[in-house]
Amino acid sequence: MTSSNAAYSARGGRRRNRRRADMPLLGGIRPPIAVLCVLVLALAGLTVKVLGPGKETAAPKAVLSSQQYFAEDGAIALRASVDERVADLERTAAALSEGPSVKPGRVLSDLSRAYQKWTGTTVLDLESGDVVAARGETIPLAWLDKDVLTGGQALTPRMVRLETGDVRLMTMAVLNWRDRPQQLLIASSSLSVPAINLGPFRSMAVVTENGEILATAGFDQVEALDSQQERKELAFLHKEMSRLAGVAAKRTEQHPVSAKEPGSRGYPGVSGSLVGDAYNGRVSTAGYASLASSDPEGKKSVAAGLGLTVVSLLPVVEQQASDQGRELYGLAAAGVLVLLGLLAATVLWATVQRPLLRLFLE
Repeated sequence: MTSSNAAYSARGGRRRNRRRADMPLLGGIRPPIAVLCVLVLALAGLTVKVLGPGKETAAPKAVLSSQQYFAEDGAIALRASVDERVADLERTAAALSEGPSVKPGRVLSDLSRAYQKWTGTTVLDLESGDVVAARGETIPLAWLDKDVLTGGQALTPRMVRLETGDVRLMTMAVLNWRDRPQQLLIASSSLSVPAINLGPFRSMAVVTENGEILATAGFDQVEALDSQQERKELAFLHKEMSRLAGVAAKRTEQHPVSAKEPGSRGYPGVSGSLVGDAYNGRVSTAGYASLASSDPEGKKSVAAGLGLTVVSLLPVVEQQASDQGRELYGLAAAGVLVLLGLLAATVLWATVQRPLLRLFLE
């Protein structure tokens, strides 16, 4: 009896030892099959994401291109207008300085009759610092200092904010007569939107480098609408213009050569297009362009150094952002991958795992 128990104990010990020896082999087969299934499912999910709904632009590319071209045309017109004002004032001051001295009041009167582009003019005595003549709106003088009148940037036009909150471009020129002290001729002008035919529902704005809107045009045409729904859309467009103007100002800070959206048609500045939010089935599209010299290697443009950007805005009918055929193709490809993964796992289970389990049980 004792011998039989000892034999049974010996056989059981050998069976337990064999089971412990088989366990690492069986445990080494199951994890790869499970990992294979997980990887196939992950690949199927990635396929749906890549080949599924695409994040395409919700506005036609032709509309975005036209908005960019529209902003470029506005920037070219504004740059030419500002440079012309500066050239006119400098040319007038040079012509007056070559002739006999004229009373400051007469200078401003003749200047106002010849050019009606300035909102205010002032003649300042540089020796005493007194204002000797003024016409139009009052020009503040707190911004005048030594840096404005001397140095490499002397008499460079600059933007000044008035007490009313409006921003004016101050242009300066020196009146240099032989029989009297030098006098400074200052002319202020508004940075208004260029006189371009905007068309219905299109608006344009002049923006500073900080994203501040100096002037707008086009909204006044929409404000004549009486519908409450159209009034709400107008408020939405005002909000979109403010937001997209800030984005455009940041994008135009970069150099045109390294710009992510280089100017089209050989435009020397930074230009591009933006897509805003949608409202009532229409999405706002915008184009932007920085003021740049027509010949960067030649004569420098005064307007190009002001850091201004022109932004155009137009709401268009929103398009579907995804392609239904592409989405179905992505789902079909993911389904095929899942089926192949299940088939591979089934084959491995039937040809590898089942025989090992059978050997283990035997």
